[in-house]
Amino acid sequence: MKILIRVLGVAVALLGTLQTFATEIYFTGTQSPAIWKGDADGAMPMSMLYLGSDASSGPSGPIGIAEANGELFWGTGNNEEVRKGKADGSGTPVVLANSGPTPPNSPFDVDERHDVAIDIANNRYFFTDAEDGIYMAAMDGSGVPMLVTNDVFSKITSITYDSASDFIYYSDIGGEVNRVKPDGSAKETLHSGLNGIRDITIDFSNGAIYFVNNDIVGRLNLDGTGVSTTLYDPFNFVRSIDIDVTTNELFWITFDGPGSTTNDSVQKASADGLGTINTLYSGSFGGLRGIAVQRPAVVVSEPSIIMLMILSILGLLNRRSYKQRIL
Repeated sequence: MKILIRVLGVAVALLGTLQTFATEIYFTGTQSPAIWKGDADGAMPMSMLYLGSDASSGPSGPIGIAEANGELFWGTGNNEEVRKGKADGSGTPVVLANSGPTPPNSPFDVDERHDVAIDIANNRYFFTDAEDGIYMAAMDGSGVPMLVTNDVFSKITSITYDSASDFIYYSDIGGEVNRVKPDGSAKETLHSGLNGIRDITIDFSNGAIYFVNNDIVGRLNLDGTGVSTTLYDPFNFVRSIDIDVTTNELFWITFDGPGSTTNDSVQKASADGLGTINTLYSGSFGGLRGIAVQRPAVVVSEPSIIMLMILSILGLLNRRSYKQRIL
């Protein structure tokens, strides 16, 4: 029995090869085109993943950004394209051919690519055209985009997708938060009268929509009831927000104003509105505009898998030995 305990102790120690990776955050610089990476605690120095022509084909952009399976997707604003690159900054980003500039099925003149949402299970992504509406396209860049809904005069600035309900949630400068199915059906306005909404992020498990509205961070009910609640007032322009549901923390971007490339900051605080605002990064990063939070992953290395098998076998042997002693 003592030998068994010792073996188990060694096995548990070896299970330390389980690797937990810190939550990473990605942000975009729109005045000096760049894609940046940091971590959720601000402990890791900001690193530049892509710069200049790798980040955008023009002098401005990117804006909204999303992460999925180790890849980043971002809209490049007035450059009328969506790009895809590796989350570790390796390789050269590609332009998704089906992101513009003028989809054949569009009855409008497609313009600014503002935000992106990913549906991995169905190999598709959604992007907003600030002047026209929402489009759906294949993640590999093939085919042509399909118009989901057109809100010509509202200037859609933010989009997120819920695979469980198959709803696209989006907001606009006019102050509405809406949702619609990818086929364009079941369109519904959940909230209105929130002038200047720039971005939303959703905690579906707790029924909460979080938004930034120029200079505040607020909360709404996902079911469309109630009124908005102001959680934080960072005072500077706020343009993008995301949530880490595992820690119940909100992350957002602030900057000096349109055209500014200085005094950028990345901040976070508790989603309950009761915490202190923590500034993770600050400085001149080219006019930060979009943010995306990557959820932490746990990877089991091969030695750990072997040790788990050993533990299982030892457990069976222990039970068998116990039964024999009883008999």
